[in-house]
Amino acid sequence: MQIKTSLILLVLLTAFLPKGISQQNENSPYSRYGIGRIHNDNFVFAQGFGNLGATNIDNFHVNLVNPASYGYLQATAFDLGLDINYNRLQTKRDAASIYGGNLNYFALAIPLINPIGDFIERRERNLDIGLTFALKPHSTVGYNVISTEDHPDEGTIERNYQGSGSTYKFITGSGLRYKDFSVGINAGLLFGNIKYESIVKFPDDVFAYENHFTESFSLNGFIYTVGLQYVIRFNKNAIKKDESIKPMNLVLGIYGNTQTNFKTGGNVIHAGILPTDNINLGLARLDTLFLDEQREGKGVLPANIGGGLSYHHKQKFIVGINFQKTFWSQYLNEGKLLEEDLNDAISLAAGIDYVPDYASYTSFAKRMHYRAGFQYQTDSRSESGKQLSEAALSLGVGFPIIFQRKVSNIDLSMTFGQSIGERLISESFVKFGLGLTFNDQDWLLKRRYY
Repeated sequence: MQIKTSLILLVLLTAFLPKGISQQNENSPYSRYGIGRIHNDNFVFAQGFGNLGATNIDNFHVNLVNPASYGYLQATAFDLGLDINYNRLQTKRDAASIYGGNLNYFALAIPLINPIGDFIERRERNLDIGLTFALKPHSTVGYNVISTEDHPDEGTIERNYQGSGSTYKFITGSGLRYKDFSVGINAGLLFGNIKYESIVKFPDDVFAYENHFTESFSLNGFIYTVGLQYVIRFNKNAIKKDESIKPMNLVLGIYGNTQTNFKTGGNVIHAGILPTDNINLGLARLDTLFLDEQREGKGVLPANIGGGLSYHHKQKFIVGINFQKTFWSQYLNEGKLLEEDLNDAISLAAGIDYVPDYASYTSFAKRMHYRAGFQYQTDSRSESGKQLSEAALSLGVGFPIIFQRKVSNIDLSMTFGQSIGERLISESFVKFGLGLTFNDQDWLLKRRYY
């Protein structure tokens, strides 16, 4: 019954989530490039300690980054994430602040073998399998920039550049664990719509036509990720002799994908418009200068590879480092008229997750997770021949909630980020994340009655 209810909820959210998260309140001129700002695939609990997705093997959360982790799930997990953002853009003369927030992701993960059933049957099993469904935004384009200049002949010229739209991905994945080795795959669909506009106005001339250039396209394609994880158990023999001893493990993880293809279809319109406010005729006059409808194209998304290691000490703390490289130099998009030369991007992250006493019955504070992390990354985009980069510090806390002998989790994260080096527009941000994870262990449980 629990599985059926969760699947119904998943279908409903799949139908309505793209509408609910379509307005991401992004406002960065740099999202003009590529297919926009790429969203973080780490969920809120992992964002709190540096986005260590390559080596995360949490038993009660969904780790979408490395599908090999699904084999370690010990309970059905329904993950829901929300975020609130504060961004500040600054040039040498001006500054702007932008606030936003939205539903960011949801996922349903189901272990296909119930460990409670094995415990009841007094059976040891070396094999576990997990199945996951997820829907989340993949990228966002959002900016609105206005610049003015005084021309000796034309007077004031106002230029307005706007971009909007998002791409999303629906993913289904499976992970299989055999003893200390696990392998998994995510496969899914990428889809969305993106629109760019450029408007040139002449405020001093009431009879001047505004120059409107609009470029829009839809995008759809297939995406996938393959992952591997291996656990080295330092005190395995000691645990066999005394089960009260807590494990000390080193987790190695790697994930990645080759380049994938997508298709685009869109329109390009170049028009001259005489606004009604200027001539007071009740209708605007429009002259179409160029029109290319149902413009079809193709594109290539880059290959990606990531990996890392993390040390898990006696269910008390986790510390690790992760590395990722995305080969954006492979990117191609015939749906855009602007030719783009993007750079390969790297990301380096480190983090820690600390629990004073996960089994404490007397202190809720001792059962909580305390997290911190740091991340440095280069951007695929460059300015004046110099590649952009940024650094971020993250903090997080996790609240295990016990209700009717079932454990669920509330996770909070806060990330402070800042662009590095000189550029035309410097960016800084603060992001608050709220993650809700509802766990259940009654799925696929065979009950016996005597």
